[in-house]
Amino acid sequence: MQLQIQLFPIDKIIPYEFNNKIHPEEQTNKIANSIQECGFRAPILIDENNIILAGHGRLLGAQKLGLTEVPVIQYTDLNELQKKKYRILDNKLSDLAERDIENLKIELEAIDDPDLNLLFDDLNLGLDDELDVDEDKEDEAPEVSEKIWVEKGDIFQLGEHRLLCGDATKLDEVQKLMDGELCDLVITDPPYNVNYEGSNGLKIQNDNMGDSDFYQFLYDVYTNLCMVQKDGGSIYVFHADTEGENFRKAMVNAGYKLSQCLVRVKNALVMGRQDYHRKHEPILYGWKKTGSHNWYSDRSQTTVWNFDKPLKNDVHPTMKPIDILVYPINNSCKKGELVVDLFGGSGSTMIACEKTFRRCNMMELDERYVQVIIQRYFEYTKGQKPIKCLSRKLDVKKFLSETPDKK
Repeated sequence: MQLQIQLFPIDKIIPYEFNNKIHPEEQTNKIANSIQECGFRAPILIDENNIILAGHGRLLGAQKLGLTEVPVIQYTDLNELQKKKYRILDNKLSDLAERDIENLKIELEAIDDPDLNLLFDDLNLGLDDELDVDEDKEDEAPEVSEKIWVEKGDIFQLGEHRLLCGDATKLDEVQKLMDGELCDLVITDPPYNVNYEGSNGLKIQNDNMGDSDFYQFLYDVYTNLCMVQKDGGSIYVFHADTEGENFRKAMVNAGYKLSQCLVRVKNALVMGRQDYHRKHEPILYGWKKTGSHNWYSDRSQTTVWNFDKPLKNDVHPTMKPIDILVYPINNSCKKGELVVDLFGGSGSTMIACEKTFRRCNMMELDERYVQVIIQRYFEYTKGQKPIKCLSRKLDVKKFLSETPDKK
C-alpha cells in the first residue's frame, strides 16, 4: 500500500474517543507555535473513518491557529486491534503530554495478545510521536545553558578548530579569528531578518532589522569574508527568499560571483499564510571573483538537495543536519583545508568539518551558543580532543564536566 500525504479539511477529522493523552493548554500553545514556525514535521494519521490514529496534539495546535486544512496520511488497511496497538505505541509527542490512565486501561484491556509485554517495553522506551527513526548522534546538540561563562571576545581552540565569540561585521574581530590565515571555503547561515523564534522561545540575534540596515549588515559580513578568503574560494549561503534581493545584492557588491541558487528540499512543509507552503530552503553558491574556483566532485551533481531537517531543533531555531554541510564541504575543498562560518549557531559546520577532516574557524555572537558549540564538540569527540581558551586563563573543561555526556 502506497501512503500519500494529502491536505485534509480539519473539520472532517474525528478525535479518538478513548485517546489516553491529555494535552494541557501550555503544550497546545507550544505545538501551535511549532507548526507556525517550522510547519508540520509529521502529518496527522487517520483511519478510513477519519478517526485519529496519531496526532491529537497537532490537531489542537492547528485548530488554535485557525487552519482549515492540515496534512494527513490515511490508513485504510488496519484492523481494530492494530489500531489500538498503534495508538498505544505512539506514546509521546513531547514530555509535556500527560496520560488519561482510565482511557489507557480501556485500550490495554481490549488487547488480548501474547506480544503485550513488548508493548510495555516500548512504552517504557518513550517513542517519538513525530518520526519513528533513530536520530544520528552527530545531529544532537546540548541544551542552551542559563549559566554564562563565555565572554565577548573569548577565543577558543577546539582540536584543530578555532571559535570566537564576536561580531561578524567587525573586520578586526574576523581577523582575530583567522590569525593571519586565509580560508578555502565559506559556509554560513546568517540571520534571515524574519524575527525568527523557535517554539521553545529561542531567538536569533540581528534577525529583525529594517531593509537598508539589513543590506548593510550583509554587505559588511560579505566584505569581511572576502578579506579573509583565498582567490576563487567558494561560498555557500543559506538564506530566506523573503530577503533574497538583499542577500544577492550584498554578496555581489562585496566581491563575490553569484553562480547559482541551490535548493534544499525539506522533508516537511512549513505551514504559513501564503498560497504556497514552503518546503525548501535556498542556498546561494558562488566564489570570490578574483580567481577561478575549485570543484572536487563529479559532473552529476544537481541544484536540488534532498536533506531532512533535524528531528529536533530545540537548541538553535535554524539548526542544520550535518549531512547537508558535509556535502558542499566535500565538493568544494580538500582534507586539511580551512572552512569559515561566521554565524556558528549550534556548531553544525564545525562538526561537519571534524567529520570530514577539514579545519573550521567559527564565530558566534551569542555567548550562550558559543557554550553550546563547545559542549557539542566535547561530546562529539568524546572529550578526546584538546579544548582551551586562548584569550584568558580559563579551565574550560571544568564547565563542560557540569553537563553529563549524552548516552
